[in-house]
Amino acid sequence: MGRGEGTVGGSLLAGLDGVVRVLLPVSCPGCGCPDVVVCPSCRHRVLSGPALHRILVDGTPAVASASWRGPAAGLVGGLKERGRTDVLDVLAAALARAVALLLWPAEGGPRHDAGPPVPPVLPGAGGPVLLVPPPATWRAVVRRRDRPGERLAGHAADRLRRAGADVVAVPALALRRRVVDQAGLGRVAREQNLTGAHRLRPGLGGVVAGRDVVVVDDVVTSGATAVEAGATLRAAGARVVGTASVAHA
Repeated sequence: MGRGEGTVGGSLLAGLDGVVRVLLPVSCPGCGCPDVVVCPSCRHRVLSGPALHRILVDGTPAVASASWRGPAAGLVGGLKERGRTDVLDVLAAALARAVALLLWPAEGGPRHDAGPPVPPVLPGAGGPVLLVPPPATWRAVVRRRDRPGERLAGHAADRLRRAGADVVAVPALALRRRVVDQAGLGRVAREQNLTGAHRLRPGLGGVVAGRDVVVVDDVVTSGATAVEAGATLRAAGARVVGTASVAHA
């Protein structure tokens, strides 16, 4: 018998859980299935479906764990727009899978249940591989009261380290000028919006110089954000291995 089961305290906790579910109902943001954070079907599609590979306009390889045309869109929207931090573990596992497939394709990617089976030996220069998310706009930070991109990168790095990989998340980028929301913009407009918009955060030049870096994001659409982030990091002396994301749109 588990702790609290069959006791007055356990009964009270079970009752409170039922009340909370009535007052604050939970549903899978991927499909709307009630009374579950992420349903098994959506979890499987995001973590175990065919990974997507593409080459960005600057020649950088990009890997995603899933397609945006599926539950990934709802899960990312739940985290970023509705504060559903309870889906973060699934999204971090998806991002870790994409990173592992990018860096260690022969390993076949991570298992979402037991952690990614990646080797501790890194490609390229010594020291940990850096996972660098694109910078959030000030307006998005204020609206969300959070930086979900940085949070996602950190959780993905944690999963990879538990699997034995030498990886660390570093929010090394910031915006040097105002940009508009990329949603709704075409490919050319996205490139014009972001070209020259990123800068390295003060004091981090020595951190990224000479290091293997993966640009990580929740979704890659035109690739303009990843390309601009990569250009800024390369200018600082980093070796940008590629881009990894939860989904490709």
